[in-house]
This record gives sequence, C-alpha cells and structure tokens, in this order.
Amino acid sequence: AESKPAGEAPAAPLFPALTLLGASVDSDVTLTIRNDGATLRGRTYGAPGYRLIVKLLTNGRVVQDRWLELPGDLRHGETATLAFPALQKADTLQLYHAIQDIPMLEPEPWEVRDVR
Repeated sequence: AESKPAGEAPAAPLFPALTLLGASVDSDVTLTIRNDGATLRGRTYGAPGYRLIVKLLTNGRVVQDRWLELPGDLRHGETATLAFPALQKADTLQLYHAIQDIPMLEPEPWEVRDVR
C-alpha cells in the first residue's frame, strides 16, 4: 500500500460508492445514505471535501437544487442523514457527486428516485 507523506490529507475518491437508503420530501427533504466505498472526507482543512448535489424536479423541470456537506467523514459502511427545507413539492429527486471547489461538466445522476 502506498503511504502518504505526514500531514497530507487523503484524496477524495474519484467515483464514490454511495447507496440511497431512504428519501422523503415533505416540508423537509431528508436523505439517508450509506458509504459502500472508500472513506469520504467531509471536512478536512486545506483539502476539498465531498459534496452531494440534490436536485428536485417537477414534470422534468428543476424546481430546487442544493449542495450538501457531509456532517463529517463517512467511512465504509457508515450512514449519514442529511436534511434541508423543501421550497415546493417535487415528483423526482436526483443525486449527483461533487467535490468542493472542483469545476465539472453536468454529470449523470447516480440516483433518481420518484418521491411522489
């Protein structure tokens, strides 16, 4: 195994392996995710952290989107519940991977869920 120099933060995985365990859209959007891959760094000083992009759609049109931080590091097998206020009703939820401060082209969602 390759070791990192002392003080160097591990890089974020290029392709995180998350599973959406639960999703609800009421007055709040609540998501429960499980990490099935390498540790995702939520908050590491001096290194970009993992972000989850959530898009809510109604009839195929984005009505709300939000970038979410993890509450902390998420190790293999651990779960996290994330929530934020829903501004309006939606019928579809899409989830995307992102890395803080790293520009990207519009990615494909890693999860699409009907939330009616």
